[in-house]
Amino acid sequence: MEEKIFAGIDLAWTSNNETGICMINEHGEILFSHSEVYSNAEICKVFLDSDITCGKNVYIGIDAPLIFPEDVKEYRTAERELKRADINGFHLSSFQVSKEYMLKTYRESRGEDISRYLAENKKYNYTDKLFTHSHEVVETFPTGITAGIFPEIFPAGYKLKGKKADSIKGYDILYKKIKVFEEKKIINGFTENFKLPEDDMKRKEYKSFEDRIDAFLCAFALFLVHKNLASELYFGNKEKGLIFLPLK
Repeated sequence: MEEKIFAGIDLAWTSNNETGICMINEHGEILFSHSEVYSNAEICKVFLDSDITCGKNVYIGIDAPLIFPEDVKEYRTAERELKRADINGFHLSSFQVSKEYMLKTYRESRGEDISRYLAENKKYNYTDKLFTHSHEVVETFPTGITAGIFPEIFPAGYKLKGKKADSIKGYDILYKKIKVFEEKKIINGFTENFKLPEDDMKRKEYKSFEDRIDAFLCAFALFLVHKNLASELYFGNKEKGLIFLPLK
């Protein structure tokens, strides 16, 4: 039986900004965690031609819209369904977009382009039921993941929206929650790869760190479902846009 790899991509919506990528194997070992400015081709190469993924069954969670309605002006219903849903007592807002908006604002639809290329070149499948194919790609997002897995600390507050010191304090809370999985030997390498930032870390450095955290959460969500430590929630559909979230 081929080994499984669970990957997360915190995809920058423009290729000028940094993207975070994380990969975890089925034993919970963090194999890769990095953030840099990647081209679409470079991201695809990681999942089509790298030592980590070759010969493995690979499941990717991407924080970016992957599927749009045929009508480029039509907004997706996945975000509306998500907002109406109760996720551990929370109603989440996810930015609702159309294909037209993506092209006008960012001149590309990176998540859609990357996932389509992966589907065409390695038979990656869009799925509304994880682990039914050898290679799968799903759309997800870290804010929803934290609500589904860690509702007791939601929204965690690690995102760099205000003072950096407040973000570091928020990450400290999230860090302690995830560290428990390492102490229980469910995952390995978390504290090594995601140790608490120093107070003097620059904002740009913390933003890069945040991208890696988000990529980890996208991969971790898939890993937890594989380990039967979380169930699957889906919003929307595979034809017009689908969002996956884990629920503990």
